[in-house]
Amino acid sequence: MLVLGKTKSSQLCKEFFSNQATQNKGLNIIFNNYLLLNQFLSESHSEELSSLARKEFDDFKKSMKNMDLKLLHLSFGYSEQHQKFTFSYIIRSKKHNNPDFRVDGLIPAQIPFVFFPSMFASFLLDILKEVPYDQLIEVSKGN
Repeated sequence: MLVLGKTKSSQLCKEFFSNQATQNKGLNIIFNNYLLLNQFLSESHSEELSSLARKEFDDFKKSMKNMDLKLLHLSFGYSEQHQKFTFSYIIRSKKHNNPDFRVDGLIPAQIPFVFFPSMFASFLLDILKEVPYDQLIEVSKGN
């Protein structure tokens, strides 16, 4: 049985996601040298999942570097319409002037906002499993 608890970031998430509909912006977790990403991973309900998510994210960044791509934005929001958390990320080619590549999606879990940091590692792993690497290769080629 999964037991979630409030963390240091719970109040931040509660306030952000409950007010997010009026802001129409996401919470960019890679801003400021990955500050929120690292904070949320440290507050995961499972150290094992947190370590795995950190490793997978590091592998993702290495893949991006090998393809001469840069992750500009990775954010989370909440959709009132769908009653689910949303995510988006934007990737840019370092070599070509092609348009930025954007991926948007929904996270199927429905949990109270205060538990978002506890579940973050699971959410990040789910997102990384679905990265469209074939399309990223095309972006890296300038297509």
